[in-house]
Amino acid sequence: MSNDVEVPAHDLDFPDAQGELDFMKEMVGQVASHIHEVKTNLGADFDFAMQLLGFAVALQRPAAEIVEAVRSVAEIGVALFQRGSVGPDVTVTLSLAGTTVDVPGGVSYYNSAPRWLRALGAAMALRDRAAIESLSRFDSGNFEGEYDAHHDTFALALIALDRNDAAVGELLATARREAQSAKVAPELARRIDVPLIDLTQAIVAGDAAEVQHHLVEGLTWYRTIHQRKGASHQAQAMVPLRFVGLCALAHDRGLPVRVRSPYLPPFLVDGKLDGA
Repeated sequence: MSNDVEVPAHDLDFPDAQGELDFMKEMVGQVASHIHEVKTNLGADFDFAMQLLGFAVALQRPAAEIVEAVRSVAEIGVALFQRGSVGPDVTVTLSLAGTTVDVPGGVSYYNSAPRWLRALGAAMALRDRAAIESLSRFDSGNFEGEYDAHHDTFALALIALDRNDAAVGELLATARREAQSAKVAPELARRIDVPLIDLTQAIVAGDAAEVQHHLVEGLTWYRTIHQRKGASHQAQAMVPLRFVGLCALAHDRGLPVRVRSPYLPPFLVDGKLDGA
């Protein structure tokens, strides 16, 4: 008897999704050639990659195309935080779309913990150790932007989790308290981020029932919030990469992910990327 729970995704409210998908493919495909013109970093390109992924999933493109879009998110995310790790007086070598480029460093508000967490989610879904390790080397003291403090703490908790650091439990508890008292985006923090943090704690504890409970809770609220008028046009919200990455981790730790949802492409959760 199956205990699977279905969580539908919200609909993307966009008049020409296919045209925008094609445009985003072009923009992401040009990233290596235009990087020398980008004076700060690659934040806009990262957001384009997120939109490309969202449109691909919304349009139910083949699995291989979706995997490739996730790779773009991870690759540009790694480059974004590599470049943001050093100042403009330092040259950094980046790998983008099979091309190696040397550019000056640069940090801006694009080097935010929310973007870092999405990049990490993509790397976790791909099981890309090099990308995970690169992102984990970013100094959390260099995160920029205006958002609630729990994102920084949650990033530190995920680094600790990857390193089997005993501090992970305390960091998750702190992140949860911070999310509950969030001021910048309190509803998102309480309804989505608290379940996300609780999901992480359930994975740490190896509690399959709690994994399912918090995953259903978080994704249900995710759908509720993102289907509202004014939010449903945001393509990058079609794939909650933080949840996807944690589901991949749960799967790899032997914890069954018994939630079926367009938000959770199964080939990303189970790691069958070559067969996509």
